[in-house]
Amino acid sequence: GDAFAAGIIYGIYKQWSIPERLMAGMCVAAMCLRDATPYASVTTIEECLKLKEQFTFRVLSSSSSIDQ
Repeated sequence: GDAFAAGIIYGIYKQWSIPERLMAGMCVAAMCLRDATPYASVTTIEECLKLKEQFTFRVLSSSSSIDQ
């Protein structure tokens, strides 16, 4: 959760939109899981954001509901 929160907070600092903040949070959290320690695999935000091109994240539309 800390890595996800860090991505969100960084997005707030950079004044990104909410979807961009969420994507940053997901990417930083995913990067964090690459190593057994919580800090060794996290590099720059640019490296973290490259994960969104490497992996597919589900994007919800504004008309999506919880049960979909």
